[in-house]
Amino acid sequence: GGLALLAASALAAAGLPAAASRPDLGAHHAPRRPGERSAVLIVIDTLRADRVSAYGHTVQTTPRMDRLAASGARFEAAYSSSSWTAPAVASLFSGLPLSRHGVSGIETPFTTSPTLAERLSGQGMVTAGFSANPLVSSLYGFERGFKTFVSSRSGLIHPVVGLSEGTMLGRFLSRPIDPDRMLVEQARTWLAAHAADRFFLYVHLMAPHRPYEPPEEFRGRMVEPYEGVEYQGGRPGEVLPGPALRNVLQRYDAEVAYADSLVGELLDTLSRLGLDRSTVVAVTSDHGEAFGEHGRWEHGQALYAEETRIPMMVRVPGAAPGRILKRPVSLMDLHPTLLALLDAPAGPAGLPEGYAGVDLTDAIHGRARTEPHPVLSEILGEKGTVHPETLDAVVLGDIRLIRNHTLGTQELFDVAADPGETQPLDRPSLVTTLQRYMAPAWWERATDLAGRTIKLSDEDVERLKSLGYIR
Repeated sequence: GGLALLAASALAAAGLPAAASRPDLGAHHAPRRPGERSAVLIVIDTLRADRVSAYGHTVQTTPRMDRLAASGARFEAAYSSSSWTAPAVASLFSGLPLSRHGVSGIETPFTTSPTLAERLSGQGMVTAGFSANPLVSSLYGFERGFKTFVSSRSGLIHPVVGLSEGTMLGRFLSRPIDPDRMLVEQARTWLAAHAADRFFLYVHLMAPHRPYEPPEEFRGRMVEPYEGVEYQGGRPGEVLPGPALRNVLQRYDAEVAYADSLVGELLDTLSRLGLDRSTVVAVTSDHGEAFGEHGRWEHGQALYAEETRIPMMVRVPGAAPGRILKRPVSLMDLHPTLLALLDAPAGPAGLPEGYAGVDLTDAIHGRARTEPHPVLSEILGEKGTVHPETLDAVVLGDIRLIRNHTLGTQELFDVAADPGETQPLDRPSLVTTLQRYMAPAWWERATDLAGRTIKLSDEDVERLKSLGYIR
C-alpha cells in the first residue's frame, strides 16, 4: 500500500533497514511442493477470550476471527501459560512452561533451543517474524530461527506513540504511525515475495494492549462520547465509576476490532496469493486483561480467568470446519501442534504430563482424546514490576487450582459453574489431586534457568514503563 511505500522510501533515505535479515537461516530452502503446508501464526497481545464475538461477547468485535473459527477449529477453554508476554511467548516458542524455560522476569532472556522457528527453519522452511511488542525482540532472544525478524524495539517503531521522533519518517509525518499497521504492511509484502516458498510467518500485534487508543475509525464507531478523564492505567483495588469503566471497555473493544481487521488483511493477502489452500492459520493471544475483577487491572498480576483465558483457533486446509473443542488446552500446545501439522520433528519429549505442550492435531481432525490433560499457568514474582507475586495454577477438566506462594494462599474453582472464578470450593481432596501436576518449589530455581540476565537501556526501561511492565 501507499503507507508501506512511504515507509520504505523514508527508511532507505535514512539508511535504515526495513527488516532485519538473517541470511544464515533457511538459505537452502526449496520451493513449496504440492501437498506441503506453510503456516501463519498470529498473536494478538492482551486479548481475553470473552471479548471475542465467537466466544460469546455481545458486541460484534471480531467478524474476521469469527469466520476463521467457523472455517476451522476453535478451542473453547484455552489458557495461556502465564499472564504476561515474555514467559507466555517463550512457552509458545519452546513448548515448555515457565518452570522449564525460565523466562521469569523483565531482564531474563529466552535461551531455550530449539525454538519453533529453529525447528521449522531446519526443515527447509523460510521463516519471518514481525513483532510490535518490545519484549518479543532480539534483545530477549526471540528472533532465533527467523531468517527475517522485525520488532518495535528496533528504535524505528515505538510501541505506544508510533515512530520514535528521531527517525526521518517520524519527523516527516505529521502524526505517529501505528506499529501494528506498519508491521502488517511489511508482513503482507513479505508474503507476496515468498508465495512460492514453504514458509512460517509469525505476526505479533500490540493492540489491544494499553493505553487502549484505537484508530479514529474504530473509536468513532464503538466508543460513546465521554466527558471524564479516560483511564490510562489502574492500581490494585481501584474501582472505576460506571461511566469510566464503560469507556475503557469500549476503547478496549474498539482496539480488539482494529486488531481483527488487521487479521482480516493478512487472511485476504493469503487468499489473493492463492495460499489459503496450503497454509495452516492459527490465531491466539499471549494473555488476557483484567478490568477490576478480583481487584486487579491489566495483566501479569494474577492467574484468574480474565488474565489467562485466551482465544485459540486453528484452520487446517482439508480439515472439517466448525469444530469446537471444549476441553482445556494450553497456549504452549500450539508448539507441537504446528510441528505435527507441518510434518516437522516433535518437540520436547520425556517430560511429565503438563510440562510440555500436547499435540492437538487429533482434536482438530475430530479424533479428540476423551481424557483431559493438565494445563499449567505460572508467574514468578519480581519486585518493581507488574508481577510482584509468585503464583501457579493448573486446570484439569472443569476444576482449577490457583496457588499464591507469596501470600501462602490457594483457591479451587469449578470453572464450568463459575467461569469468573469468584466462588472458591472447599474440596481438600481435589486440591491434593491437582497439586500432583504442579512442580514442587519450581520458583526457587526458575531464576537460574536462563543462565544470564539482560542489561536494559534507559530507552528500554521507559518503553516498558509506558506499557505498564515496570512500575
